[in-house]
Formats: sequence, C-alpha cells, structure tokens
Amino acid sequence: MIIISPYAKQHYISHVQHETASALHFIEETFLGPNHTLGLDDARADYYQDVFDYSQQPTKFTKIPEPPDYQTCMSVQNPGPEIDY
Repeated sequence: MIIISPYAKQHYISHVQHETASALHFIEETFLGPNHTLGLDDARADYYQDVFDYSQQPTKFTKIPEPPDYQTCMSVQNPGPEIDY
C-alpha cells in the first residue's frame, strides 16, 4: 500500500502487518473520534499509527509531470513477469 498524505512520514517503510480493516479503523478514529464504537474487525485492526506524524510540518505537494501525449504512454516498455495459469 502507498499512503500519500502531508502528514505521512517521509522515506518511511512500515514493517507492521496491516490489514484491510485498518483503513476502516483509521477513518473511524480520524473522523468519528475515539468514543465511536468499532466493529469486531476494525476494533482488532491497527490504524496505521506508525505511518503518520501529525507533529511534523506538513510536506509540500509536488506535482508529477504528466506525459506529453497518449502515444508516449503507450510506447513505454514494461514486459512484466509472464504467468502461466
């Protein structure tokens, strides 16, 4: 998972095993507050507490330049692994 936020720790790789319900837990903790009753799955899941640092100065947004045209995008070679099913 890639987390993009002005409060995400820069150059940080989390080695915590998160799960799908972690996203729900994060949303509930952030927007509904700590007194909100969590369901079974989201209550046991962490909420990415190792990924964010709200005490840091928010990082500045940097726009990634877009390709000049559709043909440029299609000309990029990315063979990827071959998978036999």
